[in-house]
Amino acid sequence: MRRLRSVISATAAAVALAGTVLTGASPAQADVGDVTYADMLGGRVTFVQTDASTVRMNGQFNDGFYDPHARCLIYVGQLPPPDHLDARITPPGTTPFEYDYQDVTIDDFTAVPVRVVCDDEVIGVGMTVPVE
Repeated sequence: MRRLRSVISATAAAVALAGTVLTGASPAQADVGDVTYADMLGGRVTFVQTDASTVRMNGQFNDGFYDPHARCLIYVGQLPPPDHLDARITPPGTTPFEYDYQDVTIDDFTAVPVRVVCDDEVIGVGMTVPVE
């Protein structure tokens, strides 16, 4: 009887797995248009799911930037900072900026810290919150 239950359990698990593979079903996925944001440094950084594997970051800061020649990076959660950000420092803030993260979903940007680091000094930290 114990062996029969093991066989039934294994068969049920295999059927469930096959159904997931065959139907393409997967865990909850982010929808295009899902948004999360963080308010910090007198501005806002917004993250939008633009397709199945791309999240666009855009924003502007209005306070906290005083050296127009500083090298500044934005760290979001565990992701590496953007390799090229089109922002310029215009004290006391920045110009608007935009960057597309690839091979990610909005879940990678939800309820995570956003850190702005200029010349190796953290000048601002915010936490992303989803738009419901």
